Amino acid sequence: LKDLSGDPGALRFLLDPSGQPEFDSVVERLRRGEVASETLMAQLADGGGRAWIEFSLVPVMDAAGRVVGIDGVGRDISQHLAVADQLSRRTMEQATLLQVQRELLTQLDLKPTLDKIVERAQRLLHATTCTIFLLEADGVSLRPLASAGEYAQELMMQHPRVGEGLTGWVV
Repeated sequence: LKDLSGDPGALRFLLDPSGQPEFDSVVERLRRGEVASETLMAQLADGGGRAWIEFSLVPVMDAAGRVVGIDGVGRDISQHLAVADQLSRRTMEQATLLQVQRELLTQLDLKPTLDKIVERAQRLLHATTCTIFLLEADGVSLRPLASAGEYAQELMMQHPRVGEGLTGWVV
């Protein structure tokens, strides 16, 4: 960020309005001398992107120990947050898969096992519906074995053929 010393309130208005109250609170604690430093993460106001800035702020004191200003630096942490979000999602996906694996190892019946697979897959993928089809011995007909989600009942009634419709195309 550029030097904003000429206008102490300018930094506040660069922030997204939702982050301004927290910023005001941090500045007030620094002005009152309650803390020696503060770190704050805030999103910049909509400028076409989603830039997040981490601010490290310290009070500036005069010889008498009175707070006369606030000094600080900011650094763009947008990429770091995006990577952390991606890692968090992958960790959640892996945890879900491990949980399903554990449950499947204790399950002996095929139908409850398939029901768990489609239910978890639907949630994990944020899908409207998830269905497992079995390719019949004729190599053309598909039979639904388990389904979860909004259209589960309808899909359990369908018997698509290889090459027909979205399901048949996927197969």
